[in-house]
Amino acid sequence: MIRISLRVIFCLSLLLINSCSYVWVPDPIDPRLPKYTEKGYNTAGALINGKLWKSTVEYFLIGGAIDVPQVLFFPNQDSLVVNFYGKMDSLSNSTVTVSFLLKNTQVNGWEDMIQLKGEKFTIDGTANKAWVIPGYSFYTVPCPSSATGQLYIKYFKVDSTAGNHGIIMSGTFSLTQNDATCGSYQVTYGRFDYVF
Repeated sequence: MIRISLRVIFCLSLLLINSCSYVWVPDPIDPRLPKYTEKGYNTAGALINGKLWKSTVEYFLIGGAIDVPQVLFFPNQDSLVVNFYGKMDSLSNSTVTVSFLLKNTQVNGWEDMIQLKGEKFTIDGTANKAWVIPGYSFYTVPCPSSATGQLYIKYFKVDSTAGNHGIIMSGTFSLTQNDATCGSYQVTYGRFDYVF
């Protein structure tokens, strides 16, 4: 009896840990996309060339996680890199990175990120850049030319109950990219809601 109970507890623990990774709330207008939220649901979604790209952060019991977004600070260059990792609906095993390089942010670390709340960044390919990259991309960008569009950090909150650094960051994005190396992409209806 005790052996069965331990197995049940172990299985329930696995379900609980994996179920806490992300919350997917379908958008009422287009249920393929996640609804825009500001709760730290660890999801992002967009239509890339009309097909679903989605990011759902999942943590595992033994360690590790998938599709965890990244924020990299480069204070000496007054720049910030934000990477979102997700999968296309037609290529479920193929990761696609949506990456932003933001200049002149005056952000040196997490403590300065709050000043970006409400900021709309015009992605012009000069001051601020963005890319849609097939595969994972961390620091390097294989694409010679940048996309154009917008990144809007609508919501930013320090919340000690949110885990990790206790920071929730939510917003929207849209991009157009025409690059011979990385491809041509039209990114529409992009939205994100992550805990960092």
